Amino acid sequence: MSRTRRGPAPWRAARPGRAALAARALGCLALVAPVAGLLGACGRGARDEVAVYGDSLTVEAATYLEDLAGRRGLDLTGKWYFGTALCDWVEDALGEIGRDPVAVVLAFAGNQVTDCVGGRSGAALGDLYEADARRVAAAGHAEGVPVVLVGPPDMADPLYRENAAMLRERFERVAAELPGVTYVDARPLLSPGGYAERLPCREDLGETPERGCAGGTIAVRHPDGVHWDAPGDDGFSAGANRWAHVLLDGVRTR
Repeated sequence: MSRTRRGPAPWRAARPGRAALAARALGCLALVAPVAGLLGACGRGARDEVAVYGDSLTVEAATYLEDLAGRRGLDLTGKWYFGTALCDWVEDALGEIGRDPVAVVLAFAGNQVTDCVGGRSGAALGDLYEADARRVAAAGHAEGVPVVLVGPPDMADPLYRENAAMLRERFERVAAELPGVTYVDARPLLSPGGYAERLPCREDLGETPERGCAGGTIAVRHPDGVHWDAPGDDGFSAGANRWAHVLLDGVRTR
């Protein structure tokens, strides 16, 4: 089966769509679905929302994330984009807390190229991510909104290998010290024995021969050493699908 890499996925965020905003102004909820178009949800009770903030890892997993959230009875909101850091979304996350989501999920790989990072690297970069995570966690605790901090899996790229380890340490520390915060480590599902481009297939996650499982293993990572495996002709990326599960692993519905 051909598994050529497709072009960049769009930035997906449930809240900002004009049609959705217009529908809410009229007293109903609407979601913009990638294939079905506008799906009105008037006439039913609004579901709990889960707000996710992230970078390209979540861009690549957005379709799976939206589907998984829906199957768990949650509406998906938040923001994610290529190359972004937590500081790019911290004000959005703080604003979302005031809307009483079931949880706010923060999931990053350790990017350091956007303006808000200010050229930081190493320990200074870790300090920035940790300070922003603490701001969101404190606001969540004050409003009774759980915050989930996701530690990225192991990376092969040298810079991201260092930054991923740093983020896991900082996010785990925040979760240990502040109430209302859950830490989720992506490594058990995506790099259980260290970085690997292929892992044993998980049938419970839909990793069948038709979707790329071969010889008992399936591709989960891209050769760049950071991102998820490229979707094949079937459109399935096992790594992106696993990441979606990681993102919602610490979320508890009301």
